[in-house]
Amino acid sequence: MLSSPEGEGAGVRDGRAAPATASLHSPSASSRTSHHMGVKHLPAYLDEIAFKYNNRDNEHVSRETLRVLVTADPLTYQELIED
Repeated sequence: MLSSPEGEGAGVRDGRAAPATASLHSPSASSRTSHHMGVKHLPAYLDEIAFKYNNRDNEHVSRETLRVLVTADPLTYQELIED
């Protein structure tokens, strides 16, 4: 049995270690959506949540985001998926 800070057996299924994924729940009470993702994508997800929180009162956030997206350098699919 594996041990962890969460207690004995946490992260173990059928005697096997669970994969390294994060399970995050949407802060929106209306959606009740769970997101499961690999550790690789966790920083980007947390950046998105922080951006939304920090701009919650910005009435021009859509316009500003669109301006940045239109003027940014293009991102190729290979750049997107590389480690």
